[in-house]
Amino acid sequence: MTRERIIDALERVGDRGVLQTELGYLLGLSPSTVSEILNELEVLNVIVRREIGKKIKKVWLKRMAPFPLENTIRAGILKASEYPHVLLALSEIQKEGVEVHLEVFENALDATSAAVSGRIDIVFSPMITQILFSLVTRRILIWASCGFNGGGLVLRRETIRRVASSEFSTMERVLSTMEELEGVEIKYSRSPKEMIEMFERGEVDAIAIWEPYISLMREKGYKTVYFSEKFGDYICYTAGVSKGFLEENREIFEKYMKIYKRVTEEIYERAEEASILLNSALGISKRVLERSMKNFRFDWRIDRREIERALKSTGLSVNERRMREILLE
Repeated sequence: MTRERIIDALERVGDRGVLQTELGYLLGLSPSTVSEILNELEVLNVIVRREIGKKIKKVWLKRMAPFPLENTIRAGILKASEYPHVLLALSEIQKEGVEVHLEVFENALDATSAAVSGRIDIVFSPMITQILFSLVTRRILIWASCGFNGGGLVLRRETIRRVASSEFSTMERVLSTMEELEGVEIKYSRSPKEMIEMFERGEVDAIAIWEPYISLMREKGYKTVYFSEKFGDYICYTAGVSKGFLEENREIFEKYMKIYKRVTEEIYERAEEASILLNSALGISKRVLERSMKNFRFDWRIDRREIERALKSTGLSVNERRMREILLE
């Protein structure tokens, strides 16, 4: 019970961590009890401690530590079916002895922020989100594409006055280019679940959402339209890396990158294996995942022109210095 209380306290402080001495005060425990339990959790690979002064230690849950960890990759994805190759590559590098932690986020802002803070080493989130965070913080770099397409609209009626979307996302960016939606009110949501609830309560006429939710909503009888039907192929998600992780664990990163590129080429032959991994990570029906994966095109290659177009769409100028701040080459 005491161990669980300490873990809960560390969960609450997140990537800020807490001084070991403060844990005792917070939980009403003696220093010896705290020290004993932290020693056990360290052996179990649950926590990490760092000395920040003479006999002063700070404690984090291992998956929350805002700095790179030895022989470890902490990956962040969204709750989407765009990541079969990501999970295959993580599975393979884990078999080679690298410790792997996977965190599934509800939205692009939280996922990309976690990479900026340093508690996620590699993140797979919308390209536009990664571009903006790269420019503002200079703490992450885009190193590959993740997937194309897979997003669209779920409609209640043909006339749309209000549409729900995630913020600073591919969905929002695509909506802004659709002339027929000019003047439509966009209501922002923090998660797919919240977006669907808004739609089903009648608060919005449509939602701009991604797979597997489009397939799930189609099963419920709603009309769906894929953005690729109107625009053709468009890049949705990219792969970003924390600069801190790159500096500390370059060898592990390059090993993962090599595996990632190879399994992306193999993804259509390994779809069954990948859907099992996705099902385990997302808790969504394997049948739905297999069907929704077909609405993506998977490719690791990234075209500089895609980055340039995204920059121009935000009103930012394109120059070589700015590209170096965004792209790992």
